[in-house]
Amino acid sequence: MRFSILALAAAAAAPTALACTPTFWLTHDAALGAGNGVTCNIRIYESSNPDFGNHKPEAAKNVACSGGCNKLDFKGETYEFCFDGVLSNSLKGKATVQRTSNGGGGKRNIFPEGQSERKVFSAYLGSSDIHRYWISNVSCP
Repeated sequence: MRFSILALAAAAAAPTALACTPTFWLTHDAALGAGNGVTCNIRIYESSNPDFGNHKPEAAKNVACSGGCNKLDFKGETYEFCFDGVLSNSLKGKATVQRTSNGGGGKRNIFPEGQSERKVFSAYLGSSDIHRYWISNVSCP
């Protein structure tokens, strides 16, 4: 009996895998007289439900919006984000993420199976169009 209680206590105290949210983040800024700028980046939030407006990502990297695969290191692990490209500040085709280090992990579809949100902010002579795509509850170190 004593052994089973100790085993249960040890199991309860064992570290558990955290949940992360890999994200594709697309931004199109337009300003009168200043031109247009499109930025694409990949991010990892160490949360299963991040507040995108107030929570900075734990890892982030700018990538070419033309598509392809890009690696992002986070806490000693490497994650590979792949996407087909961007059209009109929206992902086109598929977008995936997969841990590639330490034996790897299953490939997860961020688009079209994941979630997305688009927000447009207008200012005096310009605007910002932010489109983000994510999948929650991905196991991370």
